[in-house]
Amino acid sequence: MIDNPMLSVIVPTYNSEKKLSLLLKSLNDSKFKNFEIIINDDKRSSDKTKELIIKFKKKGLRILYLKENNSMAQARKKGATLAKGRILLHLDSDMKISKDLLEECYILINNKYDALVISEESFGATFWAKCKSLEKKCYQGISELESLRCIKKVVYDKVGGHNEKMVFSEDKDLD
Repeated sequence: MIDNPMLSVIVPTYNSEKKLSLLLKSLNDSKFKNFEIIINDDKRSSDKTKELIIKFKKKGLRILYLKENNSMAQARKKGATLAKGRILLHLDSDMKISKDLLEECYILINNKYDALVISEESFGATFWAKCKSLEKKCYQGISELESLRCIKKVVYDKVGGHNEKMVFSEDKDLD
């Protein structure tokens, strides 16, 4: 891990090995390199997420792996408490990012915003993955449905972070 990363990417997982691989590849391909990744895997996970993380660590990604995830909200909050970055980016294991996203977040947060809503774009080849992708496209730009994903750590801490009692829609609740 780098001593003073500017940005901390926090990802809760649960048997996410296949999906997480695409996210980690996209993070590895990012132009912005001053970040750490905190993956908090569900205690019940039984796949090879840990082995996947070892593979990406060998490629140079700075990843802290935890297996303390009891719920999405708790996993995000635990990740935030361990984050070294001044900016937190909460992603899901089934996402992938553009090469410019981390740099754009860094610039916007450092220049004028306390937090950012980032549209989620789904991907996948199965019928249901394509349905989910179409659904997400229909919601883009609708603030009541999209969620805050990037936030200054001091602001996150000031508002109390994610509500650990929530089992659904914890990301929208943070808004």
